[in-house]
Amino acid sequence: MTVVPQERRAPVGVWVALVIAAACTVYELLAGALVEWTGLGFVPLLFVPPLYLTAILLLIWVGQQGIRVARTLAVVVGIVLAVSLPVAVVVALRTWN
Repeated sequence: MTVVPQERRAPVGVWVALVIAAACTVYELLAGALVEWTGLGFVPLLFVPPLYLTAILLLIWVGQQGIRVARTLAVVVGIVLAVSLPVAVVVALRTWN
């Protein structure tokens, strides 16, 4: 009889942290466009730095949990996060009247 090791399931907290980090990333991608859409000026961009730091810290924590799928998704979200900051600034400057 062979013993098959059970795969470790990711706790719900890991998935919640990954979803929050992804939501922060989506906000950053849209933040530049929100400047023009909301008419609030650059106020939507004020939320970008704290959301950026929150997403980075959550992605680091998810990566340290040792779940391969979650770690891979954290890397993908991290890459999109790294690209989203300059994209938000460029979109804000291009849409600003």
